[in-house]
Amino acid sequence: MTSETAGKAATQDFAPGSAVRRRPRLWLHVILFLAATASTTIVVSPLYSACLMGILTAHEFGHYFAARQYRVAASLPYFIPMPLSIIGTMGAVIRMSRFIPNRRALFDISAAGPLAGVLLAIPVSFVGLMLSTRQPIGDESLGIMLGDPLLFQIFERILFGAPPEGTVLILHEVAFAGWVGLFVTGLNLLPISQLDGGHISYSVFGKLSEVVGWTVFCILLVVCLTVSFQYAVFLVLMLFMRIRHAPTLDDALPLGRTRKAIALALLVVFALSFVPIPIHLAE
Repeated sequence: MTSETAGKAATQDFAPGSAVRRRPRLWLHVILFLAATASTTIVVSPLYSACLMGILTAHEFGHYFAARQYRVAASLPYFIPMPLSIIGTMGAVIRMSRFIPNRRALFDISAAGPLAGVLLAIPVSFVGLMLSTRQPIGDESLGIMLGDPLLFQIFERILFGAPPEGTVLILHEVAFAGWVGLFVTGLNLLPISQLDGGHISYSVFGKLSEVVGWTVFCILLVVCLTVSFQYAVFLVLMLFMRIRHAPTLDDALPLGRTRKAIALALLVVFALSFVPIPIHLAE
């Protein structure tokens, strides 16, 4: 993720070429990766950790290698362990230069992460759901319930048929890793600020992306005020990161039909993976 929390954080600036001259602190990246692996293992299981860390790593290195292709300064991923959360991590971030050559480079770097991550999250989710089971709702099933992304609902119907009344799907640990991977992908594809979706939106719409960003921000704010507060901290973070996107060094270069088609495909990925209410308590 180009600067992400659970996908993203604010893009950090390098002076031109500074990331190339500065020797990377490889030990720090390795320690954080191992800490996040340990954290996700302790919170859930080694299998869950392997699946989720694979998805997150694919996402981050999608950004990293795309940035290298365009000779844009970028750091290796900084993974964020979070042993007190139910998923064991807050994802990962990379630091990337704000000096992006043009809109095509911005698009390719931003799109590479979610594309790489979702290509792994989809089969992990499908296999995980194959290993999951439906059970009658009883006292033992009360507690935390996860909101289903649309892709999960499609896979569940393919594998199990329409859900009968009075049943609940108990996710296998692999399916839970797939759920987290899709959640991170959907969150990062929101067309706001320094998220992948914000970069992609600017690549496609230019200055109009600010209108798109504020529109999505207001929709999420209404959801927070009327339905669930779960995105409240996220919205505050987006304000600190600023909704308005900085220009590239050459905004005049057109994006082209192929990249616009990929942007449309990523919009479909967002629709299939975003969860409006990620967690709720079963009644």
